[in-house]
Amino acid sequence: MNGHTRTKAKGSKINKKEAYRIFWIVKGHFNATESCILDCYDGYFKRVWYMEEAYLREDGFEEAYNKLGIE
Repeated sequence: MNGHTRTKAKGSKINKKEAYRIFWIVKGHFNATESCILDCYDGYFKRVWYMEEAYLREDGFEEAYNKLGIE
């Protein structure tokens, strides 16, 4: 893993920030390991895909993500 993307078994690459964003929309926090957040991406992506108000849950994401100091 190069720190920015993770390859899933299906061969698709996951952008780390996008994985964190999807996790934030579903959970509203980052109280999990990076491995957990990345592993949850596929399932949480499907959940968010059908969530009509997902954009409303993005509030605070950028600030919280920046506090993590992930490059």
